[in-house]
Amino acid sequence: MLPLVTSFALLALLQVTYAATANDWRSRSVYQVLTDRFAANNNPPCDLNAKKYCGGTYPAIQAKLDYIQGMGFDAVWISPTAKQIGPTPYGDPYHGYWPVDWTQSNTQFGSDDDLKALSAELHRRGMYLMVDLPVNAAASLSTDISAAALAADDGGTLLFKNTANYHPAMNINYGNHTSEQFGWLSTSAVALMDLANETPAVANVLNQWVSGYVKQFQIDGFRLDASKHMGLPFQNALCKAAGVLCMGEIYGSDVNYACSFQGSQGIDSVEGFGLMYGLTGCFGDNPKSMNTLFYYINETNSYCPDPTATSVFLDNQDLARVFSFTSDSQRAFNMITGMMLSAGFPTVYYGTEQELNQGKYDPFNREALWQTGYSTTTATYKNFALLNTIRKHLGRKSASFWTTATHVIATQTQDIAWTRPGCLVVLTNRGASGTGTWTVKNTGLGNSQNVIDLLSCATAKTGADGSLVIVWKNGQPSIWVTLNTAAGSGLCGTSGNLAVESTGSLSSSSDSSSWSTISSATASSISSTSSASDSDLTVNPTPSTSSDQWSDTSSPSSSSSSSWWSSADDGAPTTSSTSGSTGTTGTSDPNGQGGNGGQGGQDDVNTGASPSSHGSATGTGKVTTSTGGSGGSGNSGTGSLTGGACGQTQTWLVPTICEIAITPEEQS
Repeated sequence: MLPLVTSFALLALLQVTYAATANDWRSRSVYQVLTDRFAANNNPPCDLNAKKYCGGTYPAIQAKLDYIQGMGFDAVWISPTAKQIGPTPYGDPYHGYWPVDWTQSNTQFGSDDDLKALSAELHRRGMYLMVDLPVNAAASLSTDISAAALAADDGGTLLFKNTANYHPAMNINYGNHTSEQFGWLSTSAVALMDLANETPAVANVLNQWVSGYVKQFQIDGFRLDASKHMGLPFQNALCKAAGVLCMGEIYGSDVNYACSFQGSQGIDSVEGFGLMYGLTGCFGDNPKSMNTLFYYINETNSYCPDPTATSVFLDNQDLARVFSFTSDSQRAFNMITGMMLSAGFPTVYYGTEQELNQGKYDPFNREALWQTGYSTTTATYKNFALLNTIRKHLGRKSASFWTTATHVIATQTQDIAWTRPGCLVVLTNRGASGTGTWTVKNTGLGNSQNVIDLLSCATAKTGADGSLVIVWKNGQPSIWVTLNTAAGSGLCGTSGNLAVESTGSLSSSSDSSSWSTISSATASSISSTSSASDSDLTVNPTPSTSSDQWSDTSSPSSSSSSSWWSSADDGAPTTSSTSGSTGTTGTSDPNGQGGNGGQGGQDDVNTGASPSSHGSATGTGKVTTSTGGSGGSGNSGTGSLTGGACGQTQTWLVPTICEIAITPEEQS
């Protein structure tokens, strides 16, 4: 018999493995797999157009955990495990989003024992298991929800067979949140019969099931598919029954609305679609102004009760792949660095490390990874290992790293700088041939301090005022820390963990641009005057490609842009940028006033209709030299513009979003 103390210790360990909270997840980095497409025995062929099962299994995932862990990821998100509808004329439910019975398993992926073995091995390695959970609808080849039809549906396998278990069939009026909650995501082909999960008859069954499900497979967290389409009281009760983190998918650009799902009366976490829009938009081949990324960071900080418990991601099974946004390796590296060093837990879609770039839409973003050979020598595989090492090290140095939001301190058209506890992150979309210098103030690194970039191992010294001169030659991102903070990381010649090779370098250039410091006070004023509403940021309600939940069998238009952002032909706003003029020279009186500031230029988010509205009105004020000071350069001007076919009047920092090649909502 085990000693009492040992028994209690084992009991605590077992509880931890399936009781992970938002606090536990903050420090995690997540690797998302499509179970059917990540790993399979004997490397079978996989025709993406056919939309059939390709053979991925739980044991095959387990066999590749070294590959995942080699990049530093310590959580794995797998596809839904529920029993699915049978083969259909529209393809197989290989993705897992056409469930019929949650209490039974999809045996295409393996047995229950296989899933238990995968969970046990993850926990043995100190890793977490997240499971995708679609509980908003049941799949059917019919829209008939009569008792007789439901009893016979899919050979009688539907879990819910009562007409009252479903909302009446109706299409969704996107933007109307009531319609989004009670409408059907698909009313044709494979219909998705919307569950009346606000009723006890449905909710009680699912709550009881999920409690046992978590314990049976020792699950650490859920991603709630189509969270936007379910009532919060139901989700809150479901997640309490589960006792683990629940992360909701609230598709769309309305950050305020998405963040309203997070909290004690809702769910623990939400997927950061706003930051996804900002990061992919600012580092694509036609990059937006960094004000766009700043806008979404500020929205997340302003509206999410806990931005550090949100998921930060760039792509997934519904969206275009990272490397389809840009062919420039350094822009992609900046984009990925931004994701990994933002507040929240990063979530990476399988195959990004292999730099897959053909998947601009479903089904071509759902490749069989075994066809790549699982290389561990790609630049991005190594960069993930490096970034995860840095992120973990900063968390060990200061626990506040996990609980402190991203704080933007400066932006200019192509560059952005933010702080997290212990570090300064500087990103640019100048690209691999980009050069320049930028003086960043208020770095938080201290005055006259020796600092080091943990990506390139370049060293520098902050100014007497704590500023730092950033120098680019190849457009690489940088993560600056003091030498004291770097100690123990094992990077750049320091002691500690095994160093991971960086694939980039940072060197000098003389190009210079003007810069602006954005204070927290400024951020607050921007938030109060420039919040995004549904009328400002429009998500196209019409699916443009084939999808699982829409079950649209049409092919994507050949005119689709290669970028997530719309081209001019798709109604994107006109963009341009000019520098502000130099101010006039001040008076020669030693106590005289400085000259007037120059007229503001035009920003590159929209063509400014009245640039002087944001240009500096005056220069530097009183001076102490005998010649008087020159007036300050004007700030970037701003104005408004009606953006093409999107038909939205845009204001400062509010970008137009005309989504293409991405179907709306949960297309899974």
